[in-house]
Amino acid sequence: MLVSAPHRVATEQVLAFVAAKSDWIRGHVEQIKQQPDQGETLDWHKLEEQRAALQRYAEQRLPYWAERIGVEPLEVRIKKMHSRWGSCNIRSKRIWLSLMLADKPFELVDYVLVHELVHLHEANHSARFYRLMDRFLPNWQRFDKELNPNRRRRL
Repeated sequence: MLVSAPHRVATEQVLAFVAAKSDWIRGHVEQIKQQPDQGETLDWHKLEEQRAALQRYAEQRLPYWAERIGVEPLEVRIKKMHSRWGSCNIRSKRIWLSLMLADKPFELVDYVLVHELVHLHEANHSARFYRLMDRFLPNWQRFDKELNPNRRRRL
């Protein structure tokens, strides 16, 4: 069995945690083993095709949005992300898009591109950030709701 923990946590703490939760862990491992195999295997060829298609689309749209927003990003890249649709490294001016966008409509990819490019003007999600989003993509909230239906809304 493999245990994943942050680097800053001491090995002794990790081992103590696993020991304290061993019954719970065993129970869940057994539940997983008893689930029927769904027969789903990862199609690496299809995944690479999706990545390439998303990369091509993002590279095509990046100059359009960058000019409209008035920023100069270095590049856009695709990577597997589980908890975000995109990210922006402000220092390197690099935009990352989640591979999970590959099966989403292009308008949602554009929304994530705009969101990340606006971060080159405003690093955080301040009122100014949202004013810029309203300016460059007035219907952005519809796209955000589609990608993040369970996110709590700010007041």
